[in-house]
Amino acid sequence: MKILARNILLLALFISQLILSQTNNSNSDNKVKNLAIFWDTSLSMNDKNLGLELSFLDYYIKDKSDLTVQLIKFNTKVNAEQTFQIKKADWTLLKQKLTQTTYDGATSFNVLSDINYQLNDAYLVFTDGYQNQQILADSIKKPLVVVSSLEKTFFGTLQGKSNENQSHFIDLNAQSLTEALASIGIDVQATVGLKVKEIKKGNNKNFTKVSGTVYSSEGVLEGVNVV
Repeated sequence: MKILARNILLLALFISQLILSQTNNSNSDNKVKNLAIFWDTSLSMNDKNLGLELSFLDYYIKDKSDLTVQLIKFNTKVNAEQTFQIKKADWTLLKQKLTQTTYDGATSFNVLSDINYQLNDAYLVFTDGYQNQQILADSIKKPLVVVSSLEKTFFGTLQGKSNENQSHFIDLNAQSLTEALASIGIDVQATVGLKVKEIKKGNNKNFTKVSGTVYSSEGVLEGVNVV
């Protein structure tokens, strides 16, 4: 009986720490409420690891939880622009829009110099870097996170600007997803250890029911839930 009680206590402590760490983590960067995603749709991006980039984005959004996201798909022109309201890290519609991308043509950052794109708190740029980068580097004065999953990536001018605007350059071929996220201050384990769906008191006053989804560093553990 004592062993059972001890195990229950340990489990309760474990779950409470997961909940606390997730709450602290989601509030770790309250400044980011408006996010711009520049999504390169040039032909060279057709060979990228889309699943890996979407996983990166999934963790990023879970860390922020509530966001207004301005999505800009571009090559030599802006092909699509749409705003998404993300609540409780549910970005299903945004993900669908990204997975439906057609990749074609060359790329230029010139089209991203529009003043309307400079009003966000942070910027994610998914590209291989093989463009005229000076325009973007000079236009965006706030933190850029440039992400690539292609084997051939060139950050060039943008990387030279990193000290000026606190930008980060992530090559998902050169580092693990966990390392990449850690480089921008996101703790994967704290962010996705447990996504709590519901907490409620049971009939017994000493009993609290917690339900949710369990994650690993690779994403949702299918068929595993906390009930």
